[in-house]
Amino acid sequence: MVSIVIVSHSQKLADSVTEIALLMARTAKIEAVGGNDDGDFGSSERKIIQAIEKMYTEDGTIVIADIGSSVNTAKSAIKKIIESGKTNVVLADCPMIEGAIAAAVMSSVDMPMSEVVRQAEDAKKLKKA
Repeated sequence: MVSIVIVSHSQKLADSVTEIALLMARTAKIEAVGGNDDGDFGSSERKIIQAIEKMYTEDGTIVIADIGSSVNTAKSAIKKIIESGKTNVVLADCPMIEGAIAAAVMSSVDMPMSEVVRQAEDAKKLKKA
């Protein structure tokens, strides 16, 4: 099963997005990571790497980040993970909430990583009004 790591500037936000996604797909494997190393608002490469390592699966691990420096920090963490030999990790280019839900649903029905990523990224096209 493809796993998912939710990255946010806020642990509370990452936890909440994970909670919503798990309501839609209870069997999905999702880890929430947020805040800097001191627990304040920000992002931590170390915490992201730990979350990816914890959730890594040969089926693939998708990272979904909120905005700005969390995206950049996630990219850096993914690069280091790949350099360590765990190559099946990608950053999905998607809105965090909608993408996390789509990814969780697809992962929970054992779709391949390419389809999980595609569905998460297609969430950018959803109309709300």
